[in-house]
Amino acid sequence: MATILDLSQPIRPGLPAFPIYIRPFILSWTSIDTHGFRSEIVHMVTHTSTHLDAPAHFIDRGETVDELSLERFMVDAVALDLSFRSSGGALTSEDLAKALKGLEVRVGDAILIYTGWNEKFGSQSYLEGYPWLGVDAVEMLISLGISLVGVDTPSVDSLESRDFPAHRNLLGRGILIIENLGNLRPVLNRRFKLACFPLKIANASASPVRAVAILE
Repeated sequence: MATILDLSQPIRPGLPAFPIYIRPFILSWTSIDTHGFRSEIVHMVTHTSTHLDAPAHFIDRGETVDELSLERFMVDAVALDLSFRSSGGALTSEDLAKALKGLEVRVGDAILIYTGWNEKFGSQSYLEGYPWLGVDAVEMLISLGISLVGVDTPSVDSLESRDFPAHRNLLGRGILIIENLGNLRPVLNRRFKLACFPLKIANASASPVRAVAILE
């Protein structure tokens, strides 16, 4: 029987967000005592917590989450251990090469990058000084022919970036991005199946996902 591991972070009220975004809030709308059933209103940007970026996030007329084929969201994956770079700064192709040593990556795979930064999730410090993908690291990922890259940090680009080269180069080549992953340690240095289906939000640049690893 397959083992399923949750790689997602929670969505909860008040999660710290980048300055341009709002913090999510969840409002109780109906209750069992008053209405006979419970429901909630969720107000947040589509790039909240563990989420998938579609090309439309940065590419004019790029595909939106509802336009992407379902096969894109269930792929073979490898998780790389880059915890030796947990102090922040740009991750390099040399860092990736070190983490990839002895591992097989196939065309169409997803690569998930573990830095350990996810331990700060939910705090303001999570949004400051995190590791991001340097230009040469992005070029290396593109050269591997992967279909998706995921990180356990808030963004593949630096907080100070204004041109967002990692987003633009990856999404511009059709490589999907997942940010704010968690619980990658148990799947490090092994192959597994990744499932990360977004909500079918019409014309959206991103969607929260319940990312899971399926281990046979």
